[in-house]
Amino acid sequence: METQNSDLNSLFNPRSIAIIGASSNPGSISGQFLRYLTRYEYKGSIYPVNPRHKEVSGLACYGSVSDIPAQVDLAICVVPNQAVIAAVKECAAKGVGYLMIPSTGFAEAGPEGERLQKRLVEIARGRTRLLGPNCMGFINFKGGVVASFGAFLENPKDMKVGKIGFVSQSGLLGARVVRRCLSRGLGLTYEVSTGNEADIESLEFIEYLINDPETRVIGALIESVKDGRRLISLGWRARELGKPIVVLKAGKSGRGIEAVSSHTGRLSSAAQIYRGVFRQGGIVEVGTFNELCLALEAFSILEKFPEEVRFAVVVGSGGNGVLIADQAEELGVPLSELPAETQAAIGALIPEAGSCRNPIDVTAQVTHNQPEKLRQVVELLAQEQSVTSMIVGVNHRCLARCWTDLLDTAEKSGKLMGITMSADVSTEVREGLKQSGRVLLAEDAEELLSMFKLVSDAAKLMKFQAERPVESSELTRYGLPPLPDSDLTEERIKKLVSPYISVPRGELARSRDEAVAIAARVGYPVAMKLVAPGLRHKTESGAVKLNVRDAGEVAEVFDELMAKPFLPKGAAGVLLEEMVSDGLEVIFGFLRSRELGPVVMFGSGGILVELVRDTTYRSLPLGRNEIARMIEECLCQKLMKGYRNQPDKDLDALVDGIAQCSKFFLANPWIREMEFNPVAVLSRGNGVKALDALIVSGSNAAG
Repeated sequence: METQNSDLNSLFNPRSIAIIGASSNPGSISGQFLRYLTRYEYKGSIYPVNPRHKEVSGLACYGSVSDIPAQVDLAICVVPNQAVIAAVKECAAKGVGYLMIPSTGFAEAGPEGERLQKRLVEIARGRTRLLGPNCMGFINFKGGVVASFGAFLENPKDMKVGKIGFVSQSGLLGARVVRRCLSRGLGLTYEVSTGNEADIESLEFIEYLINDPETRVIGALIESVKDGRRLISLGWRARELGKPIVVLKAGKSGRGIEAVSSHTGRLSSAAQIYRGVFRQGGIVEVGTFNELCLALEAFSILEKFPEEVRFAVVVGSGGNGVLIADQAEELGVPLSELPAETQAAIGALIPEAGSCRNPIDVTAQVTHNQPEKLRQVVELLAQEQSVTSMIVGVNHRCLARCWTDLLDTAEKSGKLMGITMSADVSTEVREGLKQSGRVLLAEDAEELLSMFKLVSDAAKLMKFQAERPVESSELTRYGLPPLPDSDLTEERIKKLVSPYISVPRGELARSRDEAVAIAARVGYPVAMKLVAPGLRHKTESGAVKLNVRDAGEVAEVFDELMAKPFLPKGAAGVLLEEMVSDGLEVIFGFLRSRELGPVVMFGSGGILVELVRDTTYRSLPLGRNEIARMIEECLCQKLMKGYRNQPDKDLDALVDGIAQCSKFFLANPWIREMEFNPVAVLSRGNGVKALDALIVSGSNAAG
């Protein structure tokens, strides 16, 4: 469905709300909407709608939306799914701005429900925007509009305004996030459950939160989006404003994407592609609910991130310090190496039983009873250039005596500080440290390390600048008319792509004598490959022979290949090519995802590609810098940079080949999948060669 213009401000701040299917039963969902709107002192007008009642909870009740004698900004439809159609018709006729549909039994329930959902959209289009169906509504913490339901709303005193905005395609997870944030003293600006997203999508709400000046961090639970490029653009916009977007992707264990004809398709799952898109957009992806909440906490508190996280640890127990160091190594958060003079200065302050190496064991004597010495150690670390962040473990009594000093050090140095503390720490100390915007608090170092890792991830993503996408006019020269399946042989494909990526020298032979003559022209040894329409993955089919070294062997191999029992009708012949054996083998491929559009995959290549699964993804179009970033994410990149005294590989040529082939793919929408595997990356200055190539047309692709 096309995106409609909307002002979500009028959704979040309605002047009037109608509840269709209103009930005076406080335990029913419709009753809860009315109860919580009233309990949280909603300032606008409330109009219960139910033809069976004249009054609900002391409010006049109307037989239909059309009977309401005033404009309605928001209607909440709490009726069985078959009755929703009538409600949508009434709201559209009345000119209701927004209709929220918590009712279930739509697209999530199967084909019949999906047809019903499409009908809702058709009726409402252009007149009333729809939230849901199958959603839990929203909470505007700033404006005091609680248009939601659930036990998490029972205590009005808990509803704290803060800096976190949250968008969830799962209503229950959104409720869990609200409950977790409030339990840790964190407030929110908005929380919204989008459900099936028949009309208003998560990305519209994310954009609203990006533009909201009070929202500092945006969290989201995403199952899928309908516009991957818009998601990336929103990530770039949020990054420009210094607002992290944190996403928990649901559905990671689902089946792979539709395309399965190439390795690219078989290796690709929606979760893997989304991961690449999140990175491309500067969006922080988390793996668990706990990580999501820790990220929201850290990013809502911190006013500034270090450019990178290299941290020092100050604890009162050597064993605890070792555990922290072990976990930091697992998370990939580096401890700083302290210079000898800094260690000596610390050693002069702490008991002999302690350790001045990072992690620093100042002993329990200092963390319990000597706040002045603790302050001095922390100040020394704050002055150390190799340290950008610190974790300080301190007894609650000692913290009560030195927290202002620690805070002063963090603020003056501009460095990130994490403090572990017990539940006995007073509210004054907790709030005082939180308000600084420089200090993170937790009851154990494990949580602090997780937050440091998330801050580190965000800092890395913030460094990269968005590149100008390829203009459609630039793609014109790459376009071709659609080709029939019979033309999509390896030999034909290589001719098509040779202007954009180098391929081995070679020719097609249709007879033994021709094969021998071609081998002599190409030069021995040669590679020989059977060429036929529809023949893919030739290695698995025994349709490839490498290192063929003389004319007699060429003739023998030609006969053997042409006699293959699976040989398709109309086989073209045998392709003879120069052997390329001294390059690093990689793979890159392209496919069209129903959710995210055209994407590119890169990784370790060759016959082990599906075993190693060292791959990463990006949305197209993309620039050279983003291609280089993508390559950096794979293990094979280490082999390109002089690993074990091997010559450096031609990374520039690889980037250029991917860039050119991506333009070719974008310019030809009739191509469903395109893959180069393996691609030999030669030593620096010698380029790359695509040793095998595959194109699958839209009509020929699976799915």
